[in-house]
Amino acid sequence: MTSPNNNQINHIQQDPSSLSFSASLRHKITGNISDGRKIQQKHRIAIIIPFIGESPDAIPSYLELFCATAGGSASLVDFLLIHDGVLDPYHQQKSSDSTTEKLSSSSTDDTTRALFSCPENVIFHSLGSLEGISRALVKVVDGKPEQELKLGGSKEKLAGILTKYIRNYPYVMVEFKPALGHIFQHYLDGYTHWGYSDLDIMFGDLERWITPDELTEFDIVTYGFGDQHRVYLRGQFTIHRNDPEKINQLWRPCDYLSHMDTRFEQVLSKEETLHFESAEGCYSAAVLERDDIKIKYAVKAFTDAEQEKKKKEDKDTAYTHGVYVGTGKKKDRTIIYKAGMDNRRGLSTIPSDWFERKGSIYNDPNTLLYKSVGKREILPMIEKESVKCMYWAQKKYQSRLCIDGVDSTDTIYWIHGQLYKEKYELVKLPGDIVTAPFFHFQEWKRYYRSAQLGGFQRNGPFAGFVLSKEGILPFYSTSADKRRTSGGKSRDNYSEKVVVPSPLGHTLFQWHGIESNDREQLPHRFYCLQSAMKESPPTTKCKFVTSWRDSLNVEILSGAPAWSKVDIDLEVTMAITLQLHADQLSDSEAIQGFFKILALYLNRWQGQPVVIVVHVAGATPEFITTMRAKLGPESNLSNFGMDTVLVAAIFSEKPDTVSRKALMNMAIDASPTRFVIAGYELERGIIPSQDTSYLAHRTAQIHEDSPGAVYIIPQFGLVDGDHDFTMDALNQAHLDGRLKPVSKVEEGECEGDNASLENEENSSFGMIEIEKLWWEFSQRLPNQKAVPMYEMTVEKQASALDNIQSKLTSLLTEKYQYNLYATDTSPILLFDNLGPNTGIISSDMVREIDEFGGKLCYNSIRLAQMATLGYHINILSGVYAISTPVLRKAIGDPSRGPLGVSRCDGCFFFTKERAHEDILENISLEERQRPAKIAILWEHSIE
Repeated sequence: MTSPNNNQINHIQQDPSSLSFSASLRHKITGNISDGRKIQQKHRIAIIIPFIGESPDAIPSYLELFCATAGGSASLVDFLLIHDGVLDPYHQQKSSDSTTEKLSSSSTDDTTRALFSCPENVIFHSLGSLEGISRALVKVVDGKPEQELKLGGSKEKLAGILTKYIRNYPYVMVEFKPALGHIFQHYLDGYTHWGYSDLDIMFGDLERWITPDELTEFDIVTYGFGDQHRVYLRGQFTIHRNDPEKINQLWRPCDYLSHMDTRFEQVLSKEETLHFESAEGCYSAAVLERDDIKIKYAVKAFTDAEQEKKKKEDKDTAYTHGVYVGTGKKKDRTIIYKAGMDNRRGLSTIPSDWFERKGSIYNDPNTLLYKSVGKREILPMIEKESVKCMYWAQKKYQSRLCIDGVDSTDTIYWIHGQLYKEKYELVKLPGDIVTAPFFHFQEWKRYYRSAQLGGFQRNGPFAGFVLSKEGILPFYSTSADKRRTSGGKSRDNYSEKVVVPSPLGHTLFQWHGIESNDREQLPHRFYCLQSAMKESPPTTKCKFVTSWRDSLNVEILSGAPAWSKVDIDLEVTMAITLQLHADQLSDSEAIQGFFKILALYLNRWQGQPVVIVVHVAGATPEFITTMRAKLGPESNLSNFGMDTVLVAAIFSEKPDTVSRKALMNMAIDASPTRFVIAGYELERGIIPSQDTSYLAHRTAQIHEDSPGAVYIIPQFGLVDGDHDFTMDALNQAHLDGRLKPVSKVEEGECEGDNASLENEENSSFGMIEIEKLWWEFSQRLPNQKAVPMYEMTVEKQASALDNIQSKLTSLLTEKYQYNLYATDTSPILLFDNLGPNTGIISSDMVREIDEFGGKLCYNSIRLAQMATLGYHINILSGVYAISTPVLRKAIGDPSRGPLGVSRCDGCFFFTKERAHEDILENISLEERQRPAKIAILWEHSIE
C-alpha cells in the first residue's frame, strides 16, 4: 500500500493491520550509483521515537527543527513518531473557514493546530492516549503467560500502574528503548533495520554516513561523540538489524523490562524503591554477554554535552561557533558541518554548496567520510570492582562497560564475544570542515524558545543556517544576494527588469495576491503571541504560537494584489500593528477613532505598500464582520484603495493580552520591500508627520547601493492644542514648551515610568538624547545655537552619530543592560533589510523578542543589536511621529486608563512569578550574545 499523505504528514491510525507498508515502494532507485549506494538502496531504516505529553504545551519548540532536518535523509530513513495523541495537531488540520464557528467551539485551543508540515519520512502513529502507549509497552512481559503475571495476572492492571509511573516521571520512557523493535514490530514490515533516537537532534545526511558495512556486517551499530572508554549503546542513535526472533529480543536479560510486573509488585509492597533504570546501562551490558552478535561503536556525532566544563581553548567549534546546515540546490539534503579545531575563525573560504560541487570529495559516494586506518587490535575486558564512568547507569553495569586503553580516535567492535579497537580518521575536506550525521543538542534544548527556531524553511531562500545556543541564524547564498541587489539595472522597464526576490524570498513580479487558503508566498516563521514561565531551567514556553500560514487563527482581510508592481529596492513598506481589547469594542466612538487614524496613515502613505497586523481580544462575531468590511479589499479607508495593503487579523475569543513585539515581527517579516519603516502602534494614537513618505522614499534611493542603514524617528507628545503634522507646527510647539516624550502624555501614566533611561546618569541613553540630536540635525530653531545638519561639517555629523552608535552598543554589556531593560518607548525605525555585511538579512538576524511583550521590556534591544553589528545608525531629519490630544481622545475615554493593551505591563508574561528575574536575565544574555554569533556567520562568505 502507498503511504497516506495529509498535508505532507503521514498519519497511520491505531489499527495494526493498516500499519505495514512495503519499504520498496519508498526506495528512490537512481542510475549510475556505486556499489555502496546500491547496497543502501536495498535497505531501509525505521527510527522509532515515542513521545508523550499532557497537553500541546509539552510539544518541544525544536520539533520543527527535527522534522526539517530529518527530511534530508528520506532516501534511507523513516522516523516513526509514536505518541499519545498530543501530536495530533501536526497531522489533523482543522479546515473550518468560519470564524463564527471557531469562536463558538469550546474545544478550540489556540495551541492545537498544525503550523508546519513534517516531511513524508516523518510518520506519526497516534495511540490516542497515555493509556494506549502503556498498553503497547506492557508487551515486554509477553514472555510470561498472562495468568502467571504478578499483580493479579492482568496486563491491563500492569498498564494502569505503568501509566501512573510515566505520568509522574515522563523521562522513564527512555527505559523502553531497547525493546522498541519488539513492542512496535507491527510497524516494521518492510524495514531491514530499526533503531531509536530522540527529538533533540538535528539530522544530517544519514545516507552518506551510514556505510554499507554497517547495513550488512553488523547486528547493531551505535554512534557516539568520542567517549569510547564507555562501551554502551547510545540512546541518541543506535540501529539494529530487523530480526524479530533474535536481535529484537536482546533486551530480555533486563529484568526491569521482561519482569516489569515483578518490579512494580515489589515497589507496591514496599520491598523495593522504584528507581530509574538506564537502558544504556542494562542493555549495553546484556549485549556484551552474547557471543553470536556483531556490534560497531562508531565516533560520528556532534554534541553540546560537557562543553560548559571545558576550558575556552578546548571547547568544540560546534559549541562556540554553532553547527552549520546546508540543504543543497534542490533543498532535498541536509548536510551538517562545523569548523575544525584548527580553523576556529570559521568557514570563511568555503562556498555554501561545497558538498555538491563538481569534484567535491563529499559528493563522491565511493569516498568514505569515516574510514578505518591501521590494524584491528584485541581489547582485553577486565572487570573492575570499583569503577564509575557513567553516572546515569547503575554501578553494577559499569564494571563491564568502563574500559581502558582507548581514546576518541578508536572505533570499538564487539565481534563474537571479543572486543576490538581500530583507529579511524575522517576524510580531509576543504577548509578544515568536519561533518557528521547528526548533532545532539541535549544542553541547548533546555533554553530554546519557539521564536529562536522559527526562521528556517527548507524550500525558502536560504542556502542553509547555523544552529547556535542563541537559536537559528539563516544565511543566504551569494547568488541570491546578487539577485537581491541588482534590481535597479533597468527599473524603468518592468518587462526587462532583473528578477529580484523580495525579503519575503519571492519574486513580486510573479505575486498573485494572498487569499485565505493560499499563503505560500507569506513568511514561514512562527510567532509566540503568549508566553508562560517554565521553572526548570528558568525559561519560557509558548502558550499561543501562530504563523502567517495559520489559517485557523490568522485571517487575511486584504491580500495586496498590487504588490506585483512594487519596486523592491526603491519603495518603502510601512509596518503597522493594532491591538484592541474586549473593553474597547463596545466603545463605538473609540473604534471609529481607530479607523480614522488608520485612514490618515494610509492616505499619508499614498498607495505605497503597507502591512497591518491586528489582534482583537474578546472578539465578537459582530465586530469581526465590521473589521472585515473596514479593512477588506473594498474598504473606503484609503483614497488610494487597498490593493497595496496586506491586512492580517487575529481574532481571539479570550480577552487575553498578546505580545505587541510579536505582532511587530509579523508585520516586518511580511514586508515586500528592502526598506521598512516599523514601530507604529496604532492604539497609541501616534501619527507620522506630513513629509514622512517623501523623505523615507528619498532615503531608500540614497542608500540603494549602500546597505545597512537604520534611521531613528523621534516620537513626541503634544500636551495641548492642535497640530497639522508639519515641521513649522512642531517648531512652534517646541518653543511653547508643549512637547513631551510620548510616554509622558499617554493617558494613565504607568507606575515605573520614572525608571526610564532618561533619568539614568552618565551612562544614560534614551529617546530624549536622540531627540536632542534630531533637533540639531533637522533645522536651526529661533534662539538656539545648535547647528543644523546641513550646516554641520561632515566630521561633526559623523562624530555625533558615532557617539549614538557607541552608546547603543554599550547597552548590550552587562554593566548597562538595565538601561536597555528600562527603555519605556519602542523606537520607530526606518531600516534596510539588507545588513551591512554579506549574509545579514535584518528581518532574520535582528528581531524584536516575542517574549518581551510589555512596555518596560527591552524595547531598544533590536536597535542596540543593529548598532553592534555595524549598521549605520542615523537620524532621519524632518521625519517624526506625534501624539496629539485630539488623537488620544478619538481612540478612548481617559477615565478607562491607559490606551491599548500591555502598555503599562513590564515583561508581562513573567510578572509575579518567582523566576521572573532569572528568565529575563537568561533571555537578555542570549540576545546580547546574539550579535557575536552573527559576526561569526559573516565569516562564512560564499563565492
